[in-house]
Amino acid sequence: MRDVGEEQSMRLRRWVAMFLLLMGLGGLYSTGWAQEDHGEGENMEEKIQKSLAEAGIRVSADEVAAARKDMEEQAEWMKSDMPEEIWRTLAGRYQSEEQWIQTVLLNAGMGKWDEETGEWSPTSQDVYAFDAEVMDIERMYTHFLRGVQAIAADVTLSNIQEDLSQVTDEMANLDNPSLPSTNGKRSVSFELNGHAYEVELESYGDWINMEIVNFVNQALEKEGASGRLYVVGHGMDQMVIMIYGSKDKAEALSELLDME
Repeated sequence: MRDVGEEQSMRLRRWVAMFLLLMGLGGLYSTGWAQEDHGEGENMEEKIQKSLAEAGIRVSADEVAAARKDMEEQAEWMKSDMPEEIWRTLAGRYQSEEQWIQTVLLNAGMGKWDEETGEWSPTSQDVYAFDAEVMDIERMYTHFLRGVQAIAADVTLSNIQEDLSQVTDEMANLDNPSLPSTNGKRSVSFELNGHAYEVELESYGDWINMEIVNFVNQALEKEGASGRLYVVGHGMDQMVIMIYGSKDKAEALSELLDME
């Protein structure tokens, strides 16, 4: 698991992460993990579904199969788009089972956007995955907290409000060079189990400030909730995979994803 304070990073890291992801896809395609059987007749789709279930994440066989298809298509694209010497150099450097599990979790937890209404809705009660570079800037934390509510069944989040009155159109550098540029501050308020909470966060343009995770966890602790939010994985770096539950559950998932 990584400290959530490290999650907010410079945009340049996306390209590094894309490079690493492609290495993982290459490994999947070339080493045969994407095939239905591996080893002595072991069915990888069943193994992944079972491993996730043991870690507290319910996914269907169709979701696991769909993730495999997505990765095979990406690997085909990479193979056709890259020079052979690069393709062969990259192939096999990642453990593709972890990459496959990551893709399953991303697909399961991303939710759905309604093209007509522009509204987002969650698709899983066990995992929440989101792009840290958001589509809806004005309601980024509203969507985030709705995703949290979907996986935190024993608490009630309501009356979510976002105040953008201190957000400007200009980006400025902070004193801390490890943080992205800011365009002001944004206030986020909500009720948790009927009790009011509010936090003021640095605004990073269209990037979510991951300090919101720390703040929500503090509120969960104050309310005596049974679980906490944990970031257990990433996809292309800016994609965040999050669960609600115990530290043991988070560590089990991090181990499946080979996360430190």
